[in-house]
Amino acid sequence: MDDDPKLIAIDPAGCGCTECLTGEYRPLQAASEDELRALVAGHLRDHTEVMWYLSELPFGGGFTVSAAGVPEFTVEHLPGALVLEHYRIELGKDTYEQLA
Repeated sequence: MDDDPKLIAIDPAGCGCTECLTGEYRPLQAASEDELRALVAGHLRDHTEVMWYLSELPFGGGFTVSAAGVPEFTVEHLPGALVLEHYRIELGKDTYEQLA
């Protein structure tokens, strides 16, 4: 029987709430890159209270993702609906023109 709670959210850096202590939530500074990817993909709730920056890479190379205090990482694609609380997306010229 698995007694480890399922991770459901990433909390603000430095958080020490009961859920972070039991493992249901993870403080931002303790989140792994895979957990941050799951956050961006919409599999985890965003309680981080940070501004996320997503920048499109050229040639369909995905997006770089960054936030204060978080090492930059890349994702291949973004979900149809972003669930990040606060974000800014920078699109390449071609994508911008396709949307216009």
